[in-house]
Amino acid sequence: MSILTYRNSQEAFIGKHITSLLEQDGHEELDIKRAVERGIDHYRNTAGFAKGKVFDECLARAKQMLSPKKPKRTRKNKIK
Repeated sequence: MSILTYRNSQEAFIGKHITSLLEQDGHEELDIKRAVERGIDHYRNTAGFAKGKVFDECLARAKQMLSPKKPKRTRKNKIK
């Protein structure tokens, strides 16, 4: 298990608020930690954001991590 460390106050803000929103939604602690890591990783690896949309994009990536995976369509399903 990795320990998440924040490099600056912006990352701390994003991590704190993603955690609080996901706790309100009723997610488990381990899932929240993984989602926060994904949100922070998106923040670190994205060069530019739309004005005022940094937190929204990071939250969307975190929630995307928690959403169930859709099964891939097989060839048989495509033909029908």
